[in-house]
Amino acid sequence: MNKKEQDLVLPKTVSFESKNFPGYYLIHSNFRMRIEKLSNEKEPEFFKKDCSFKIVSGLADESFKSFESINYPGYYIRHKNFHLYLEQNTEELFKKDCTFKITQGNSQNSNQQNETEYISLQSFNYPRHFIRHRNYMGEITEISSELDKKDSSFKIVEGLFGENTVSFESKNFPGYYLIHSNFRMRIEKLSNEKEPEFFKKDCSFKIVSGLADESFKSFESINYPGYYIRHKNFHLYLEQNTEELFKKDCTFKITQGNSQNSNQQNETEYISLQSFNYPRHFIRHRNYMGEITEISSELDKKDSSFKIVEGLFVNN
Repeated sequence: MNKKEQDLVLPKTVSFESKNFPGYYLIHSNFRMRIEKLSNEKEPEFFKKDCSFKIVSGLADESFKSFESINYPGYYIRHKNFHLYLEQNTEELFKKDCTFKITQGNSQNSNQQNETEYISLQSFNYPRHFIRHRNYMGEITEISSELDKKDSSFKIVEGLFGENTVSFESKNFPGYYLIHSNFRMRIEKLSNEKEPEFFKKDCSFKIVSGLADESFKSFESINYPGYYIRHKNFHLYLEQNTEELFKKDCTFKITQGNSQNSNQQNETEYISLQSFNYPRHFIRHRNYMGEITEISSELDKKDSSFKIVEGLFVNN
């Protein structure tokens, strides 16, 4: 038994909820495995039974696990030609195809490693507020929801214009950078509508000591020296001024990315299901259908990560 299995306290029946499609469960439909959510097209009682399974000792190896249907006893989730089915059989190949290892979620290590790349920018004079994008526009807001956390997380990269500058790349809109456009801050990506040289300058900044507090930071435009990113009425602008309020509005603390702690905590809830006889392959959904595939891309990692929850149908 691996550590992930030891950590799990498993109920009598379980359901497997998709990581990146919350509310969608691994379910059998006409004996083909897929992910679905409860809808008016299916009786709730049938839906709950179709996505509830018993976890039993692996049919091919008792140190692994197999997943038996609650409403079709003796039928198990198995892979065949890399697709997932619910079937009954006694052959040795069938037993191997039904046997899986419960592992740490494939998305977990990747996210924990990647999250450390991200930072957030906390306002000096509104310390509960952070720079974030909303509908592509730069603002400062308080942070509560998961979307807030992602919108307020950026990667500091070498300035696209160079010359000892930095650019701020959005976490949840990769390739989009914090940029000034007509002195209003927003996120944009390079397109044919803007000259590449202008774009690179507009999203490149010098990090300098905070105008209001040298232990903080301010961000000076590379193509408008003396102009800084500042908040005003909770919106972000590029402006020049010498007033005390301006200096405070231009001053920020570079903190750990708001998305980081949340994701690391949530990721531990997820598991992945590794094939016994194809150990480089994991159960995953693709276009809603159940398959086993090798895992390489970020999408693969998310599609192959599930939360084990108490079975939607509890068989007493």
